[in-house]
Amino acid sequence: PYRAALEGDFGWFGSAVTKHYHGDDSQLKELAAGVVSAHADMSVEEHAARVTTFFADARHPTLGRSYLDCAYAPMVELLRYLESNGFCNYIASGGGRDFMRPITAALYRIPPDRVIGSSVGLDYVESEGQGHLRIGTALEVIDDGPEKPVRIWDRIGRRPILAAGNSNGD
Repeated sequence: PYRAALEGDFGWFGSAVTKHYHGDDSQLKELAAGVVSAHADMSVEEHAARVTTFFADARHPTLGRSYLDCAYAPMVELLRYLESNGFCNYIASGGGRDFMRPITAALYRIPPDRVIGSSVGLDYVESEGQGHLRIGTALEVIDDGPEKPVRIWDRIGRRPILAAGNSNGD
């Protein structure tokens, strides 16, 4: 993954994810290790700031617009409809929980505490009498496929009334 990242080889990343969706996880550990090492030992605040900057600056390579302008409108409308009828909405994604949390409130009106996703362990570190959370080096879970309902139950303590998704892992 390091060479692919350095050279902007998005094909390699796409191939690894496609293989995963077809049951071949031969590249998934390598991909996960690369992602984990890129953020290891970073404070959760620094990570959130970098994510926020990424979403403020980055543009979708095909659509040419901000990723924040790429939310699937029918899904956002469904979230508003459910919310107006008393539902408590969550996001359960195969993507990184801490990558999504800084933007879900603005994009979907879903607060960070209702975001479930793949995660890396966090470490508590004391420095100069203050405690800090830092991103660790161990992948906790890939919230995808059969792991997703397990994680939903783990976080909310019940089965969802409705679940909608846009990938093979949903």
